[in-house]
This record gives sequence, C-alpha cells and structure tokens, in this order.
Amino acid sequence: MRHLSIGLSAILAVFPRAFINVQAAAIPLQLIEQGKSENRGHAGINLEIPVGLSASPVTTALPVTTGLPYSACNGSSANCDRRYGSVTFIGAHNFFAISKDGASNAAHQNVGVADQLNAGVRLLQGEVHNRNQQLELCTNGCSEEDSFSGGLLLDHLKEIKNWLDTHPNEVLTLIFTNSDNSSLEKLWKPAFFDSGLQEMIYVPSSKSIHRNSWPTLKHMIDSNNRVVVFVQGQLDENEDVPFFMPLLDNVQVTQPENIDSSTLHTCQTKATNDDLHDKMYLLNHYLTETGDPSRFTPARSEAQRTNSVASIEMHAKACAKLAGHWPNFILLDWTHIGTAFDALR
Repeated sequence: MRHLSIGLSAILAVFPRAFINVQAAAIPLQLIEQGKSENRGHAGINLEIPVGLSASPVTTALPVTTGLPYSACNGSSANCDRRYGSVTFIGAHNFFAISKDGASNAAHQNVGVADQLNAGVRLLQGEVHNRNQQLELCTNGCSEEDSFSGGLLLDHLKEIKNWLDTHPNEVLTLIFTNSDNSSLEKLWKPAFFDSGLQEMIYVPSSKSIHRNSWPTLKHMIDSNNRVVVFVQGQLDENEDVPFFMPLLDNVQVTQPENIDSSTLHTCQTKATNDDLHDKMYLLNHYLTETGDPSRFTPARSEAQRTNSVASIEMHAKACAKLAGHWPNFILLDWTHIGTAFDALR
C-alpha cells in the first residue's frame, strides 16, 4: 500500500480459543479461530494462555499435493464452519516487491508469490498506480529512485488465479491501495475480468459487513467465491463494481510508520470503540528505516526479530485486549524470515 491507514481491534485471555496450525505437505497454512475454545487432545495445550501465540499448538498433518480433500477448508476440516471474520491470516506486505538482493532498499519480500502462498500466506497486499492508463504495482510512487516496480497488476492477478485453480479449498484475501484514485470500473474491473479472477471473488450484500456476519469458509469454498478484495482509496458509489469492498469500512488498520519496537506494537487507530468490536482488524507488523511514510524503506535487518513469535505475540495480545477479539490479519515484510507462522499455532 502506500501504507494502510490506521484501524484495528482485539482482546485476549478474556476469550480463550484454540489456534489451529495446519501443516500440509505441500501447502502449509496457519489459521487462528476466534471466539471458541477447543481442546483437541494435544497434551501440551493450555487454554489459560492465548493459545496460538504462546501455548503448545494443536497440529493436524494433511498429506496434500495440489489442493486438499473436499472436507478440508484452508487446510483443515475444523476450519469449514468458521466464519471468515473469525480467522487470522498472515499477510505479505507489498507482496510484489520481490528481490533476493540484500542491498535493495525497496524490496519487501525475498520469495515469489507462489512460494509465499505455499508457505501459508493468505493475504496479499499491494500499492497500485495508474501509469498511462495501465495499472502497475509499485512502491514509493513508481518513478522515484527508491521505488520498486512490480509490473502490471493483471500479470499478478493471473498468477494468483493459477495458484487458486490448483488449490481449490483455499480462501484468499487481497488488499490494494488505489493510489491514484483510478476508476475501478474502467481500469480495475477489466484487469480482474481479463485474469479470470472475477469468477472467484466474493460479492457482498453490503459494502460494510460486521465481522460476525461473514460466511463460513466452507460456504465460500463451495460457491467458489473464495477471494475477498478490499480497496483503500476512493470508491465511486456510482460505479458498477460490487466485488470491490472499501477497506476501512470493514477492517481497522494499525499505523504503518513503525521505526522501533515502541511503535511496532502500537494499537493506535482511527477507530471508535464500536468499530474496534464490530469490524475486523489488521496489524501492520513490520519496521521501517524511517518514520516518513512517503519514503518507505523496509528494515530488512530487523526481520528475524520482528517476525518472531515473541514480537507478534506481544502485538496481538496488546490489541486484542482493546477490541475483544484477535486480529484478523497480521501484515509482514519478509514473510519467509522468522517464526511468524509458529505464532499462530
């Protein structure tokens, strides 16, 4: 994004629950169920601790190659009856800004989109710009010296569609920033149709949905409407784009300008108390080299510590106490570094 604006929600030990870690042979996926307590017989589980952040995991191993059995939803049959708004997903911040060059100041990820998804990422976030009437994924405005150009949005949507075709029981979230307030109907909609992804997008009955009113993962998978698309920026109410949902009407987001641990674990948002309880929320859990959001340089050297269980646990607990429920999305740079997925066990 350029950066996701502020918003959020959370609590913790007040509401015990089970965090399910599913590690499939080819498509491991870690999810958190919110609002229920379930002891599935794992000897080390301790429901007095926020399970999934610091307690022993409940683990189900599913031998899989190209997709999961019909009875499984996002990696486990236990997920099928859980509502989309009651699950926590790991997300890749600027998923398209990929470089293995340690000297790159503009990259945010080290591995490609398919590898991110295969590792368990179920939220892809990116900043979209209009360049000569074509939508491109870029950081820092596309043309600046320290920007990263990730190519056409259409090409990335095609790759995502191909991955979803071979993983038919996975629900995926996309969050895009409409940086130049481009027409969603004239520019965005054709890209989704040309990629074929539009046939998988969940079309809501309302542009704003209470977090407990989302369908279950099984419902989304059965109907093949298993891609949720949020857009931050201008949405023209007169445009015919029912499958693009306004981000901040549905998801509260913590501040992105985190330059040290004191701001990394912030729960500061622009939300009202009601918003914190009624909406989903996203933790911007990554560090920058500077506090200037217009010149965004990821703190790659800090990724191991930032993406650790201890760091994610601290952030999630603090915010959960405010909102009354766990975060729905945890957005990270360098998703392959650290132990982020272990935090969801």
